[in-house]
Amino acid sequence: MDWLQLAFIAAMMCVFYALGRAIKSRFDRWFRLTISLPLLLLAMQPTFVAPFFIAALAYLWAGRIARLLAGSVTSFIYGHGSQSAGHIPNYKYAREKALDGEHEEAIKLCRWELDKQPDNYEGLILLATIYMETQRPNLALEQVELILRTPHLGDRQEQEALRAKAECLNALH
Repeated sequence: MDWLQLAFIAAMMCVFYALGRAIKSRFDRWFRLTISLPLLLLAMQPTFVAPFFIAALAYLWAGRIARLLAGSVTSFIYGHGSQSAGHIPNYKYAREKALDGEHEEAIKLCRWELDKQPDNYEGLILLATIYMETQRPNLALEQVELILRTPHLGDRQEQEALRAKAECLNALH
């Protein structure tokens, strides 16, 4: 094995490591598109390394394609399954969307659930957390202020809300 082949293997290991890293929202889309174009061009070359580039493309897009197909099939069978239908707020789906980095969808789902019980601590603190993750401390502060105006707060909830308020104020200044 000569030095060129070793360098190629090392470069591919670096590419796979970089592609496996979690990247946030809009940057993630542009990163995938930017990386995909050269990989696609290299995969179309009739060389012995083309399968490595095809594998890199598959690794890069497998999660997105699987989510698209699985989501379509699930929606077809079960309807829109990311909203709870009961009268009691359930933030499970909003948390899942937030963990997946789909913050705008998570905010919509939080709002949907908060319509059921507008002073729900769990929903307001989740919404404030999502706003802080998306660099909108002013909106997070509004949610924390709503929490602090709620009359039936426990001591632990009040302390957590005060910590969140301090974090929002620090982010604003």
